[in-house]
Amino acid sequence: MSPFVSILVPCLNEENTLRSLTGRVEKTLAGLQNIQCELIFIDDGSTDETGSIIDQLSQEIPWVKAYHHSTTKGKSAAIMNGFYHSKGNIIILLDADLQFFPEDIPAILSEMTQKKLDIVNGWRKERKDPLSRRAASRLYNSFASSLFGLKVHDYNCGIKGLKREVLESFRLRKGYHRYILALAKHHGFRIGEVVVQHAPRPYGKSRYRTSRLFAGFVDLMSLKLQFMFMERPMSLFGVLGAFIFLLGLISGAYLVYLWFLEGGIGTRPLLFLTVLLLVAGIQFFSFGFLADAIASLKTDVDYLNQLVIQRKEENTKGQSPPNK
Repeated sequence: MSPFVSILVPCLNEENTLRSLTGRVEKTLAGLQNIQCELIFIDDGSTDETGSIIDQLSQEIPWVKAYHHSTTKGKSAAIMNGFYHSKGNIIILLDADLQFFPEDIPAILSEMTQKKLDIVNGWRKERKDPLSRRAASRLYNSFASSLFGLKVHDYNCGIKGLKREVLESFRLRKGYHRYILALAKHHGFRIGEVVVQHAPRPYGKSRYRTSRLFAGFVDLMSLKLQFMFMERPMSLFGVLGAFIFLLGLISGAYLVYLWFLEGGIGTRPLLFLTVLLLVAGIQFFSFGFLADAIASLKTDVDYLNQLVIQRKEENTKGQSPPNK
């Protein structure tokens, strides 16, 4: 089968770049043989003429599609919306601001084919952003690489290629488009990178804010904890609850010792701490047990769903072709 490539382009107030981007995509793909393609624009609640322009493009060009959000839902939601409407077995994510080059798509596709990779991420080796943003990005990439054990240079690059099954394996929560590589690694997909071109933003202003960097670090830690304890929450809450409860028992034993030694404990603060530790320990352990039960139930449901899908595929293969 020839590859079917779906190019997803989330848009938010990018009226000046869309026609140029479409022309460059068309010219780039014209040089590729035996490849079907569709270009999907997702208007994420733009307040300029972005929506009308992508509607015009979809009417003028058969392989261009346009979808709209009534309000701004974020890039992750735009990507998932475009993905749900896509048909390709290979997905290309591409920003609409012309900082990334559609001309790099063939190199991404070639890298995926030659090295049999599930994801090929772009690497802005010569990045055209201000020094402060490049420094923050370098710090962020180093932290992410050490946290997830995935050595790539540019975690949040705006152009990347993915096999369809990658995005079928997880759902992107708000802001999680930045962590596609970490999510993919956690699910066992093969990841590579290729050097891509980068240009200064030709129109508008960057939406990057320093506060986003701090939020990104918090999200990275949250994601790491999910990977570590989502399937075995008891290993976190159960151990923590047992440890707190043990401290409560030790302090309680000391209070009992004082009772027999001094004939009473009076209004010692240690009594309140002991009660707090015992109650907190029981609560943590109970919460861990309930979370572990939910995780086990989810595993069973996922297994049953997989069996159903497998059974349907077997039945489909076993059916005889219809008579003509």
